[in-house]
Amino acid sequence: MAENRKTATTKNLKTLADEVFDEACQVRLSHESAKEIQYWVNHSRNAARFSEEVAKRAGLDAERAYANGLLHDVGRGISCGARHITDGYRFLKERGLDDQARICLTHSFYPKTKLKNFGRDFPPEDYQFLRNFLDEVEYDDYDYLAQLADFMAGSSSNLICSIEKRFTSVLVRHHNIDAYLELSALLGLKHYFSQKC
Repeated sequence: MAENRKTATTKNLKTLADEVFDEACQVRLSHESAKEIQYWVNHSRNAARFSEEVAKRAGLDAERAYANGLLHDVGRGISCGARHITDGYRFLKERGLDDQARICLTHSFYPKTKLKNFGRDFPPEDYQFLRNFLDEVEYDDYDYLAQLADFMAGSSSNLICSIEKRFTSVLVRHHNIDAYLELSALLGLKHYFSQKC
């Protein structure tokens, strides 16, 4: 693990993120076809490009934003469903990518109250870990940007899609009872970054 941490600090972060993402792809390709994982790959790569571009315009570290965008869903290379959040966190912590590991935990929870909808999807110890983490963490612009990128990054060759289109897809899949509040929050987040840019 010490060797991984050293690598994380000596390599260009963008290059390292690409390598770690490719590693996660290989794990998933061991039991699924390239066609089956294309949605996830496209979404992650588009989130990276979107994050990098917004970061440049908003005065944030574009390399860090790229890595956050690319790796926010890296846990989907290891597991499926909501567990990708905690599995991605552990995967990146083992590789010394602490900032990106944090994004694995924060990207799905804007606003933080969304966690209550995920309780049934985690083992009790992971759910408690997430609750404790979210209670203590103070979101910053990198968390917010990853959350926005997750909702605006397309899953095809299109770089971005509207928040409303992606939100509808998430709503159908997750049957979210707080949809109005969450959509309002996400549109506020989009406005926040529009102002920064």
